[in-house]
Amino acid sequence: MKTSSASLPEQQQALRQRMHMQRALIAQLMQPIEPAPGDFPRSLTMRFFSEHPGLATRLLAQAATLVVGGRLLRTVSMALLLGRVVRSLTNQRG
Repeated sequence: MKTSSASLPEQQQALRQRMHMQRALIAQLMQPIEPAPGDFPRSLTMRFFSEHPGLATRLLAQAATLVVGGRLLRTVSMALLLGRVVRSLTNQRG
């Protein structure tokens, strides 16, 4: 450790200044970097889905219909609808 001829209050002030400069540097380094306009999302597919959420939902529903089958999908939809009706009726009585 280096001995200094400066008085204790001068050493404290110098230390405070160094700490202040270091904190300012750390704060600057921790600032988020602004992304360029075309950076996120990178894939064209995700850009399409994020820019057109309604169309993406319809496409997903069509894909589910193809994979699962329209008849099963209608059955599940009907079961969910009946569940909502029953819950609504029980909530009205209670």
